[in-house]
Amino acid sequence: MWAPWTADDVVCALKDQEGDKALGPDAWSLEELLLWPASAKEGLAQLFNRIEFGGEQWPRLWTLGATVYIPKKEVARSVKDLRPIALLSMIYRCWSSRRSKQILQWCSSWAPAGCRAYLRQRETSDVVMTVCSSVENVYLNGGVASGIVMDVVKASEFIQRPVILSLSKKAGLPDSFASAWVRMLGQISRRVRINGHLGGEFKASVGIPEVMRLAWWQ
Repeated sequence: MWAPWTADDVVCALKDQEGDKALGPDAWSLEELLLWPASAKEGLAQLFNRIEFGGEQWPRLWTLGATVYIPKKEVARSVKDLRPIALLSMIYRCWSSRRSKQILQWCSSWAPAGCRAYLRQRETSDVVMTVCSSVENVYLNGGVASGIVMDVVKASEFIQRPVILSLSKKAGLPDSFASAWVRMLGQISRRVRINGHLGGEFKASVGIPEVMRLAWWQ
């Protein structure tokens, strides 16, 4: 589906992160990574290739995540009112962001016409526009319209990872990518950050951290 990484790929992937200022546990910022010499970027590209195509483990520091909680509403009164975000290394985000874009391009070639979300020129706003147009038509011309909206709370976070990855392979994702992704999900550990203080490490066996860029796949 895609070729091995090159130094130019690393630069493009980093530039795609513009606007992302949150630092991961390794403290490398986007600006600093872009200032790396060409030899260092080439070395990073080769490391990505060894991980993805050679089966090498992810560096320990890239698999640590500092989890922060973002309120979903102005006054958050319970855990359900908070959205956990795991801040991983900017270097890992570089890898996952680029691969995510390539997967989306691939999905666009076979996704059903009714699929609306993430895909190019297939926005969720299209669904909203269609519904609003139908309601407006009924209002102006008379008639009856009915429908239902469902939002299953935390639905994706209860999906077992083996199920997600098995379906991914059946859909046609390359084994090299799936293998690298499985290793990352297996290695990742998180620590909750509250008021600048970090709690103990913990791991999860379900869901995919939202900041991994590939979380939409679930």
